[in-house]
Amino acid sequence: WGWFNSLYAGGSCFIKDSRSLAHQLKASGVAVPLLNETYLANQRQLTSFLGRAEKEAGFDWSNKKVTLFGVAFKRDTNDIRNSPSINIVNFCRERGVKEMKIYDPAATDLFKKIFTESSFIKYFTNESGAMEDSDVIIIATDWPQFRGLAADLITKKHCPLLMDGRRMLQHHYATLAKAGFDIIAVGSPFISGKK
Repeated sequence: WGWFNSLYAGGSCFIKDSRSLAHQLKASGVAVPLLNETYLANQRQLTSFLGRAEKEAGFDWSNKKVTLFGVAFKRDTNDIRNSPSINIVNFCRERGVKEMKIYDPAATDLFKKIFTESSFIKYFTNESGAMEDSDVIIIATDWPQFRGLAADLITKKHCPLLMDGRRMLQHHYATLAKAGFDIIAVGSPFISGKK
């Protein structure tokens, strides 16, 4: 998710703005190949990031429990338009994930309008409950409180695969790896936990 850091720098909404601009130009009869290709490139980056679990960690998604932290497009908003979490949920469903456990401090109600609670989708009111018994934890939104997840994770009896799409735990990667966590983070090679 290296594109996150550049496209969302300074709180800009490049993806949402570019999709809106592309729609307006297309409606006016103007071709928008560059804007469309930028959007598609971002989709490929997300798929590549998620695919690292299989390629680098040997992770099999089927029948697993996945925790998704953050469904808002970016922190400090409840806006889910163009949120990568929509594609993450669809990716997990296609891979045969058993259960998605979702937590976001502000955007849950809007996300529920797309993905209603079911045997596949479970919503939580706090980070700790959402992490319980998960096989993989994906951080998709840069909510500041997610930086504090490391301390809670280290107390867990088992070590789920960590997929840090926003590098929220980067200052704790060495400690988490020493505790046994495998880590996939944007902009970093695979970090193997000490087993």
